[in-house]
Amino acid sequence: MTLATRCCATVEPDVKNGDLLDIRPYCKLKVIPGGSVEDSAYMSGVVFHKNVSHKKMARVIPNAKIMMLSGGIEYTRTENRIASLDTLLEQEERYMEILVTKIFKLKPDVLIVGKSVCRKAQELLLRANIVLVQYVKSSLMTRIARQTGATV
Repeated sequence: MTLATRCCATVEPDVKNGDLLDIRPYCKLKVIPGGSVEDSAYMSGVVFHKNVSHKKMARVIPNAKIMMLSGGIEYTRTENRIASLDTLLEQEERYMEILVTKIFKLKPDVLIVGKSVCRKAQELLLRANIVLVQYVKSSLMTRIARQTGATV
């Protein structure tokens, strides 16, 4: 079976939910220089290149539970109020602990985030054995959500 035939057989557009009948937006062709036609392979799913946030985080996770956040995990400070630096740092640390605890209760193996994640939250996620991938584009998040059946 050719690669094109396999691709057409695999992709199932959901027209009722607004998908196009044309499958080209749902298929990607990745060309790697130096290879031959015989080296070609078909991969079902979403393939992308992103590094994990910390080198001690796992690289391979079979049957992973994925959690997706379109925003970032950061503490937003108010500009108009005057406060002591120690108080602000303590509030930020406590807020991050609460937020990561809420994430941890959902028991994801992989956390995909669209924006940045503060350093304290990254350390807490590392201790909880949750793999963090940050700065993921919204188009890629949409493709992952479509493949996994998730919402962003």
